[in-house]
Amino acid sequence: MTTCLDDSVLSATATCSTYAVMRYVLHYTNEEESAPARCGTDIHRALAAYFSGAGVEASMDILRNWYKPFADENIPEGDRLCWSNVKNIIEEYFETHPIEKLPFEIIKEGIETVVKAPLCEGIEFYALLDLPVREKATKALYVCDHKTTGKVTSWWAKKFRLGSQLTGYTWAMGVQYNAVVTGAFVNAIEIGKLPNSKKKCRTHGVPYFECSKQHTKFDLFVTGRSPEQIISWKEDATILAKRFQGLKQVYQDINMIQAVFQEGVFNNGCTFCEMKDFCASGRQPELADAMLIRKIWSPWDLDTHLKFL
Repeated sequence: MTTCLDDSVLSATATCSTYAVMRYVLHYTNEEESAPARCGTDIHRALAAYFSGAGVEASMDILRNWYKPFADENIPEGDRLCWSNVKNIIEEYFETHPIEKLPFEIIKEGIETVVKAPLCEGIEFYALLDLPVREKATKALYVCDHKTTGKVTSWWAKKFRLGSQLTGYTWAMGVQYNAVVTGAFVNAIEIGKLPNSKKKCRTHGVPYFECSKQHTKFDLFVTGRSPEQIISWKEDATILAKRFQGLKQVYQDINMIQAVFQEGVFNNGCTFCEMKDFCASGRQPELADAMLIRKIWSPWDLDTHLKFL
């Protein structure tokens, strides 16, 4: 049987075997859907429409139809993820990023497509490409990946310089298009709380509610991937994939979880891990269903992949 995996599975395997087994073999997670994740997903829907040529109004309608009902029900007004704040940020993004001014040409048929590539015998690597593009100046192929975050900083941006996700996407896109892919554009959108008070802004000299949208922050930067980096990634990814395949073959029962390695306690992997409370309880199998929910991770399943348009 073929093992299907993506960067999330490989990263989990590199971080902690217990987390890899709990999340990607036994399919446990700690929440149905977080607000930041839902917000990011629905922004991706709107961006997919926009870069496909739907126009600003139609793209905002997609965001409104998908995200507003969720935000109105789950997020208080005034929160950075509330509908009015997110709407203002994405409206400003569209207004300040006309497609014809971008440094690349868009390969429209590749927008939000799941591509797969054989990593090694019996293992397929999957990548969800937000936006395949061709740089105007050099005609080189790139992946463009949309990233939403609470704060766009130089420290945050540095994690993409060598990060495995974009290397894997670069490799997978190269296989899919049978061409050299040079690296990735990162399309960064900060979803921070915009100021909206009557207090005078020191920068713009008017009340904040008048210059609110001018406090949005966006960035578009490139991170290259050399052929040597891609070769090295593939070698490392193959080792991790085979390790995960072994975990999957051995640990099919929650009653075996206490026998799985916990590398995360040595590399700070527990800090933000969704399994940390379960592990802190002693990884008692009988507590798994009480503390966690079951949700299969399969973004490569084309039948369940979200239709963005």
